[in-house]
Amino acid sequence: MPDGLVLCVDAPLLMERLGPHFFWTVMNALDTKERRRQFTGTWGLAFERYCLGTLKQVFRSRKWVFTENPVDASINEELWDAMVCRDSTAIVFECKGTFVRSRDKYSGIPGRFLRGLTQKFGNVKHGGVFQLIRGISRVWFQGVAQSPITRPESIADVF
Repeated sequence: MPDGLVLCVDAPLLMERLGPHFFWTVMNALDTKERRRQFTGTWGLAFERYCLGTLKQVFRSRKWVFTENPVDASINEELWDAMVCRDSTAIVFECKGTFVRSRDKYSGIPGRFLRGLTQKFGNVKHGGVFQLIRGISRVWFQGVAQSPITRPESIADVF
């Protein structure tokens, strides 16, 4: 604009460029698999810390018991990124901070998009749904998890 101000005519495009575009620009500029793995790990950890901090504020102010990164001591693995409990209700969370590749997202081919989505969020090893199902099963169906969840048998509803 003549006065030096900027007018954003497409806010969703701006948000895409500030989030996924930035992520993939850095990813594509890294020259080794190890550096890309380190970057995605750092990005994911930062995203998870942000999410957990927000969840902690929301649920602690509403008298829920908030548990961050509960571990199943019997296999020494994290159950979920977070869990909140109140009365007979539990809500489990898995935070994922990576983006689906733009070429898969905008290919116009539903199968490509769904494959990209499934790799991060689906019922595949390290996918969000897989991690949620595994933890819920170990705690409430199999009853084999050794975790910091007090009285899991008192939970009737899991979300």
